[in-house]
Amino acid sequence: MAREIIELDGCVDCIMYLANGEVPEEDSGWSADAVDEKWRGYHVVVAGDENSEEHFSWSPCDVCGESLGGNRYPCAAWKCEEIKP
Repeated sequence: MAREIIELDGCVDCIMYLANGEVPEEDSGWSADAVDEKWRGYHVVVAGDENSEEHFSWSPCDVCGESLGGNRYPCAAWKCEEIKP
């Protein structure tokens, strides 16, 4: 069975969290817990490489939902599969 891959556009904060586990300053309003809760049961990864192009968007970040405009980067998500004994 083919795995459904969801294409996402992630903000800079989400990219840094997904790639390196880094979170922004506490006063930024961004929350790793909110990202983890929103995508519980999914693997979310940075999908771009050095040739991927960022783009500016006023749309909310697909990963965290932050509504501030800014650069967006390619990400992907797929549902975790349960490991059966």
